[in-house]
Amino acid sequence: MNIPLKKNPDYFEIFAIAPKFHIDMGSLNTNFRDFQRQVHPDKTAHLGDAERRLSMQWATLANEAYQTLKKPLDRASYLLRINGIETHSEGHVDGLSEEFLMEQMEWREALQETIENADIKELDKLERRIKTKLTGHLDKLGNLLDSEQSYTAAANLVKQTRFLDRLLSEINNAYELLEN
Repeated sequence: MNIPLKKNPDYFEIFAIAPKFHIDMGSLNTNFRDFQRQVHPDKTAHLGDAERRLSMQWATLANEAYQTLKKPLDRASYLLRINGIETHSEGHVDGLSEEFLMEQMEWREALQETIENADIKELDKLERRIKTKLTGHLDKLGNLLDSEQSYTAAANLVKQTRFLDRLLSEINNAYELLEN
């Protein structure tokens, strides 16, 4: 691969995909595999050190880009970043409504209670509620990013969605805890 590596290459450009939240995952997967075949070490073994190093850098970048674009929340954060809006790390609550934060506290209390009571049925109910809320957030994110291009509102929704995503992870941990 003789293409020089730009300082901040666009992940969407790497895979020839329009920079949008709603992307064709089949195209992403196919383009990623095609790209990886081009820069695979077996394809560059006969080249000089500089070309092999550049190929390895492209392979690493392609993996990073693919991992980012295949996950909706990471893709939303990346879209915001390339449009000049940084979303803060997990746990950052600036801009989140008091109502949302209270809801989070209630869900965490409900999760703790289900763990203490070893109540799988209630854990299932909580998981379904969170997944439904998460799906709604992702749908709204797609609209805010692709149609409205309302990046400030999308950034706030990304923060909320991170909370939900982390709560789902904690619910999965609770299942493991209760199974043991």
